[in-house]
Amino acid sequence: MKININFYLKLAWLNLLRHKRRTVITSISIAAGIMAYVYMDSMVLGMVHDNSNNLILYETASVRMVTPEFWEDREFYPLKHAIDSPRTIMGELEAAGFNPVPRTRFSGEMLYYQDPYPDSGSRRIIVNGVDPEKDGDVFRIDSSVSQGQWLESETPSAVIGAGIARKTGARVGYPLLIRTRTRDGAYQTIEVIISGIADTPNPVVDLSAVYIPLSLADSALNMNGAVTDLNLYHPPTSDPGELKRQLEELLPGGILARTWQEMEPAVSEFDTIARNETKAFTFFIFIVALVGISNTMLNAVYDRFREIGMLRAMGMEDRSILLLLTLEAGGIGLLGAIAGVLFSIPIVWHLVTWGLDFSAFMPSDLNFGFRTDMHFMGMWNFATMLRAAAFGIAVSALVALIPGRRAVKKPVVDCLRME
Repeated sequence: MKININFYLKLAWLNLLRHKRRTVITSISIAAGIMAYVYMDSMVLGMVHDNSNNLILYETASVRMVTPEFWEDREFYPLKHAIDSPRTIMGELEAAGFNPVPRTRFSGEMLYYQDPYPDSGSRRIIVNGVDPEKDGDVFRIDSSVSQGQWLESETPSAVIGAGIARKTGARVGYPLLIRTRTRDGAYQTIEVIISGIADTPNPVVDLSAVYIPLSLADSALNMNGAVTDLNLYHPPTSDPGELKRQLEELLPGGILARTWQEMEPAVSEFDTIARNETKAFTFFIFIVALVGISNTMLNAVYDRFREIGMLRAMGMEDRSILLLLTLEAGGIGLLGAIAGVLFSIPIVWHLVTWGLDFSAFMPSDLNFGFRTDMHFMGMWNFATMLRAAAFGIAVSALVALIPGRRAVKKPVVDCLRME
């Protein structure tokens, strides 16, 4: 016997209207689960994006080129293993369509004294000798200067992170001493004036980074034109591994290319862990929603045993009854899915536009080792909304089969006798 699907769709819709209270309650539980899932996914997706983006734009670049010896001891910034002929390599890369940016990175100690500083003291820092004109092609430090101005090539100036300024009381125009070692290992003190303070979304940079002109670093450290690394930017949507493979074909022997994932594996692992935790959390949310849906549908079917018995007594086939119950449950899931998606749009919009600011509850200079501050921004992910809606509809429809099969297996007389 051919089933008239339009008839059963209409009958299922009329049954939903007949049981408005049950329909609304179940739809709300489904909508709440979908909203929670979409919201959490948006926040974690934004956190993961900001974490990697802030690392690339303010710290590592997409790909960095160094010597093998420097890479092995990169935690100590060994200047003796710098790249000796960076201009030649840069020319070859530029001819191939790349835009490399040179930097000289070294560790040092920041010395500051009372008057003009509030107190005297010292602080371990990472100093970056940068080309003021070219550095902005890869990094975003120049556009993050919130006080003062960016570096000038021939001026003994420095830009410091906002976290350092807060910790030391430094201001624009204050003198700064940097104690370090030259490429030959001799002690050296570099005197500069603070020209700007960079307030970046990367807490590691804010708390430890100081920037000086590359020409000043070259002369003070006896680098003779050498630099510690060359850096390239690649859009985050692209695979940096592919860029690395292209560079390895162009680079001379003795120069390595390393992606940001290789430079900071902990950040890459954090991204994976955050995504997995989101999946686990949202799975728990759906389990809770599933229990609510199952309970409601079980009660709904059991309350309608007499009605089901009457339909069977009038000649309706078991598969038709199961189809009707499935369509009703799927209809409830559809209503809940539509409501969940519609109501999730404004809360995700708020998260994308304004974010969640936890800075009032956490110390401003707290550093977890990750590259995000306490202001979390969300991201749109319409695929997640569609997946959540489809899951809600499918679960609702499938749950109705459990009590439905029990009802059709029960003798018709027993169904009619149930109160």
